[in-house]
Amino acid sequence: MALIKDWNFFWDNREKFKLGHLTTEKPNPETVGLAEMADSGLGKAVEMIRAVDIDAITKVKEYGAEINELKADLIEVMQSGRVYISGCGATGRLAMFIESLWKSRAPAELKDKVIGFMAGGDGALVRSVEGFEDYEEYAIRHIKELGFTEQDMMVGVTEGGETPFVLSTVEYAREHSKYNPWLVYCNGDELLANVKRSDDLIKADDVKNVCIEIGSMALAGSTRMQATSVQTLFVGLALFSIIEDIDYAKECDALLDALRNLDCNEVAKFTQFESNCYKQGGYATYLTDSNLGLTVLTDTTERTPTFSVNPFENTNHQNPVSSYCYLAVKDSAKENVWDQVLNHEPRTLEWDFSKEQTGVKNLQGFDISLQALERRSVLPNHQVIEVSSAKNMFVINYADTKLEIKYKDMSELSSQVLIKMVMNSHSTLVMARLGRFTSNIMTFVTPGNNKLIDRATRYVEYLLDQEGITKPAYDDIAKKLYEVSLEMDPTDAIVMETYRAIANK
Repeated sequence: MALIKDWNFFWDNREKFKLGHLTTEKPNPETVGLAEMADSGLGKAVEMIRAVDIDAITKVKEYGAEINELKADLIEVMQSGRVYISGCGATGRLAMFIESLWKSRAPAELKDKVIGFMAGGDGALVRSVEGFEDYEEYAIRHIKELGFTEQDMMVGVTEGGETPFVLSTVEYAREHSKYNPWLVYCNGDELLANVKRSDDLIKADDVKNVCIEIGSMALAGSTRMQATSVQTLFVGLALFSIIEDIDYAKECDALLDALRNLDCNEVAKFTQFESNCYKQGGYATYLTDSNLGLTVLTDTTERTPTFSVNPFENTNHQNPVSSYCYLAVKDSAKENVWDQVLNHEPRTLEWDFSKEQTGVKNLQGFDISLQALERRSVLPNHQVIEVSSAKNMFVINYADTKLEIKYKDMSELSSQVLIKMVMNSHSTLVMARLGRFTSNIMTFVTPGNNKLIDRATRYVEYLLDQEGITKPAYDDIAKKLYEVSLEMDPTDAIVMETYRAIANK
């Protein structure tokens, strides 16, 4: 199976996808050596990521005026229309999480006022559909299927501010809604000025733009981490303050207190346990309830594109390769588990050319019901990791050990951001201990779309620079990357293999 699906499209459009100047794509100087620290001092590695998380959440406190403005717009729209939240990959899962949580907490007359969707539809929730985010026509077709009207408002969420799918949803809303759309992103406007598709919308008078500028991710380019966390808070605090007594500054302070009080050494023990399980040829299944289902699902599934590990196995396939970890939702059956987790019937894309990946049959093949626990129990060294909520804490039970993540005076939204951040840190360091990245560089990134092909190319450049090796031109590295990819399996380290191919020439 080819790692790079549409090389010609990337090559013809590569100038549009050179994103190395963006802050979210650059290595964070505070986490250099993160992977190595995960082996020599795991507790310290947890602290390194926590420090980046704390800086990011602290930054959100500066956006009170924008949160209140978004809240006012949301209230106005909900009088007669609906709010659509668009995203791609991690931000798409953000959008769907917010909708699910909203439906579980909003009064009856408001439950259907929020629609969260992602590139590839609900069928891409477990595994993003490669390349879908690069085509604006897919975004427009998707919006039309969802029934967007002039009475509705779009909130586009893109970590980097440059995702074609999300930008296309905002552009469509400009032309078809009486409400100005919002665009939420994490790179400075001056940096995005070089990305025409972004700059056009940022400079548009009828688009409300908010840049939550938080710096580089703990793992370079891993925007599932800090970028998605702050964007979840920004959009979520504005939305949920409509129906709950929420003060954005107090929420951020409570989240910061919980992070500062986190026992990093206890988190490290959990990380050591799970990584040792995989090193010894074992497998794990996360067990949780439907309330935490999307949060746990998001962390476990996003390990695949970030670290090139096997994706969740699909029960529709013959003899599927088992993934390191999986999810099982309590009190659920295969027939209704997705309805429970999403809080709505799945909205999949039954398009002829994509339904094998985006259709409901494929989604239901990812059986995350309680049956998954029974199915995987026969795997060697199978471990169960239970994530549950209690009063003012989350509890992670594993191997007769309990990790408590405590908090107080926090909304459901913010508390789920807390467990998201802890799990992101944990899973990143699990992968570090498995050798799935180097320093703080994503050396196992899967080049599944144009942005990720560019990212892989740039990280080869970075490694060559670090070793003082004269590097070829960008185009030559990209060509070598493609050439190397033709001989690789999906779980191989394309960045490292391309680096070696050039360094050993």
